[in-house]
Amino acid sequence: MNNLRHKAKIIHVIYLFVIFSGCDPEDFGRGPEPGWQYWQDLSGVKYPFHPNDLSINSNSIWVAAENGIFSFNDTSWTKYDSITTQQLLPKISYYAIDVSPDKTVWAGGSWGTIVRYSNGKWDTFPDAQQYISSSVITAIRGINQTNAWIASDSFGLLEYRNSLWYHWKASEGSNTIPSNKVNDILLDRQQRVWIATNRGLARYENQRWEHFSIETTKGQLPDNEVTALALDSTKRLWIGTRKGYLVIYDGVLWEIYSPDSLNRGLPGLPILGLAIDQVGITWIGFALSNWTNAKGYREGGVMRFDGTKWLRYTTTSTASGMPGEYIDDIEIDHHNHKWFAIAGGVTRYSKE
Repeated sequence: MNNLRHKAKIIHVIYLFVIFSGCDPEDFGRGPEPGWQYWQDLSGVKYPFHPNDLSINSNSIWVAAENGIFSFNDTSWTKYDSITTQQLLPKISYYAIDVSPDKTVWAGGSWGTIVRYSNGKWDTFPDAQQYISSSVITAIRGINQTNAWIASDSFGLLEYRNSLWYHWKASEGSNTIPSNKVNDILLDRQQRVWIATNRGLARYENQRWEHFSIETTKGQLPDNEVTALALDSTKRLWIGTRKGYLVIYDGVLWEIYSPDSLNRGLPGLPILGLAIDQVGITWIGFALSNWTNAKGYREGGVMRFDGTKWLRYTTTSTASGMPGEYIDDIEIDHHNHKWFAIAGGVTRYSKE
């Protein structure tokens, strides 16, 4: 009898976990610091499991995750995967997503898979896999329904233009990209394309690529492994690197913030997420460290930088408002709320 009660208790605990895992813990009087809300579902049924990338339009947020593609409209989540779309979407992990100005959703994942959602219909692009079949799609920037840029982790960069594919690879001719490992893509206000690669930064303008590296900038770009890009309201480019440097480039001058963990500055961890909010504050997301601190924690998390002060957010300081400290992406919505793709789930911060 006691054994049966024990089993029933375990089942009850599991049941409660499934119910509460996506709720705002503040509702139960034991939650995170005010303003923090997260959605976590370790079973991957209702919410994104290990979200990798975020994109926001005026009405919803879109998430590329290990268990599919998700959208959230401020009240409920919708899941798109091979089951919910009747096999229209392949059964893969999704790593990149972007919503273009005309509300077309572009997404990509493992095995060079690229998909598009427009006018309520999903499309796939098997013809693109001849260029990037065994790679992972690391970033996507959609221009409209018929134009997009797609980055891969080993086969360079694709441009989809008017139903045709154009493939950019390193070391093929004079007009090339720096590396076939492309980590991020940004389109600036002049529609110039910027890419972050493992061998520096590159800009595409007037059908030519210009490279920026430690060598070409004479050290003003301090690290060739560029991992994240963002643009502020004054058109300055913000650059995050693998060694944890934060760099600002205004088209002429380079401004460098070096790792300075001893003075509570940048911790020297890989910068994976960058976003500038509506009042000009920079939000920086980090990978987890390879070491532990004095308390035995592996640090990562988010930093807020207002131009003078650095403020760190972690799982501990937000009272578990962040379900993990490996931050893959950061986006800002039209309410100036901050959204984080964290290994443990999706988090929204709405206090400021």
